[in-house]
Amino acid sequence: MFSTCIRDCAEKELGRSCVEAKNVWISAETLLLVERKRDLKRKLMQAKGRVFEETKLAYSLLVKAVRKSCSCDKEAWWSQKALEVEKASVDGRLKDTFGILKHCLRNLVVHAVF
Repeated sequence: MFSTCIRDCAEKELGRSCVEAKNVWISAETLLLVERKRDLKRKLMQAKGRVFEETKLAYSLLVKAVRKSCSCDKEAWWSQKALEVEKASVDGRLKDTFGILKHCLRNLVVHAVF
């Protein structure tokens, strides 16, 4: 009870933090889904009885939707980068080609390690 009171007061006075993409390939639609999931998680923690079961089902469906959306975003980002590399390669811009590849590999290594 005390912790929820403190959290509610903090949200009221400070406002809620906005969700920022941790990866470059996450779209705004996915971030909205993440925010909805976060709100539903709060409701789930406070729900009891039949409402808990309904909220739990809705939350699990939203988790699946977030995962699918992230996967689609990542695939679209990699496809776009592949097209950029192909176009730069066909145009004979080797410096741009290797710059795009270097950027992609740097992102891949950083996100794989952490």
